Amino acid sequence: MDRREIDELNKKMSSTIDLVGNIFGYEVKLIGNNRLAIRSLYAFDEDDVFIITVTKNGMQLDMNDYLKKFEKERKLYLDGAKSLGAFLSAVTLSLFEKNTFQ
Repeated sequence: MDRREIDELNKKMSSTIDLVGNIFGYEVKLIGNNRLAIRSLYAFDEDDVFIITVTKNGMQLDMNDYLKKFEKERKLYLDGAKSLGAFLSAVTLSLFEKNTFQ
C-alpha cells in the first residue's frame, strides 16, 4: 500500500467512526494503542468521558469521576449483566432526558 492509499483508508476509517458515533450518540477517540475515550453527544462537559481499555480478553471500562456519576447503571449493566452496550444505552437515555426534559 502506498502513502496515498493509506491516507485514503485513514480518511474513510475516520469518517466511519464519526458516522457510527453519531448514530449511537458517542464520539470515539483513540488515546493510545489500546485505549478509547468515548463521550456522549449529550454530555454536559468536554471532560465527561468514559475510558475503555482494550485487552486480548475483551474490553474494560476504566474507573474515573465520570463513571462514578453512573454508579447505579454501572452496577446493573456492567457488573451484573456484563453489557457495555446496555450501560452506554442507559447513560445515553439518562443524559438525553436531562438535556431535553429539564
